[in-house]
Amino acid sequence: EDEYQISAKTYALFFRILYNATLLNRDMSEYALEVLAKTKFSKALRAGIPHNIPLAHKYGIRVLPDENAGHAIELSDCGIVYHKVRPYLLCIMTQGKDPEILASFIADTAEMVNEAIMHE
Repeated sequence: EDEYQISAKTYALFFRILYNATLLNRDMSEYALEVLAKTKFSKALRAGIPHNIPLAHKYGIRVLPDENAGHAIELSDCGIVYHKVRPYLLCIMTQGKDPEILASFIADTAEMVNEAIMHE
């Protein structure tokens, strides 16, 4: 059975298309981003970005069968961080055994990126 895989670059492209309204008109692009900003997943990117900074993001998790050691987990989170000085796009894709560790890694990375952007 073939599974569709997407790269971080392609994942980010969807957000760029919405942000720049290059596929949908401006109103529909803004509506899509408003819906994505209501994502209830509070781990990963959302945990690493201060809550006063809006975030429109989409996360995904899937279990990959592994014949030798149980199951591997993929956790990805990608979105637009509406930083007041400079909005930016951040996509982080991870793979491992424990989704909590993966979510913490994404949160820690998002926090480091946000700190770096705030101090530019």
